[in-house]
Amino acid sequence: MKVKQPTYQAHAINAGSNNYCKKKLEAYKKKADEAYSDVSARDDEIERLQRELDEDMELERKINAELR
Repeated sequence: MKVKQPTYQAHAINAGSNNYCKKKLEAYKKKADEAYSDVSARDDEIERLQRELDEDMELERKINAELR
């Protein structure tokens, strides 16, 4: 049985599909990077707010101790 060689048109379609897939993959990678960046920024904000809360609670504890 003789195997047909792909035509130029088939190569062009495959190349177009590969480019399309590469562009989609790059877009997904970019979205993933942005999501990780957002998570990191939120984590930093949560840590900052936690420190602020801890400081306020310590101040409140000291004030309550003085009032006794």
